[in-house]
Amino acid sequence: MLAKKYRLKSAKEIENVFKQGKSTRSGFLFLNYCGNNLSCCRIAFSVGIKYSKKAIDRNRAKRLLREEMKQYLGRLAPGFDIVVYLGQVPPGGLTKKVIGYNVKKALSNINLINQ
Repeated sequence: MLAKKYRLKSAKEIENVFKQGKSTRSGFLFLNYCGNNLSCCRIAFSVGIKYSKKAIDRNRAKRLLREEMKQYLGRLAPGFDIVVYLGQVPPGGLTKKVIGYNVKKALSNINLINQ
């Protein structure tokens, strides 16, 4: 679970990220982002019913995404709202290695990771 200050929960703010923000993609992972005036990044995760009709599978995917993003919280550039969601997942399914690669690549594409 992410700390409360890192969570983006308001539907209005999430909608704002989609309307005014930019997006990037890495494989099956989509990342929309928008600037905010805060000292930290806030992140929301979404896994749709197209991924799986079973809630247990969708919740597992969100847990894996959250776990991977936790590693980058200290290195993310401050002042962004981020929404992470899944598209069409490859036949091999989700693994920590595949998610890790795609998260790192998506964050690097938009230069959100401070070295």
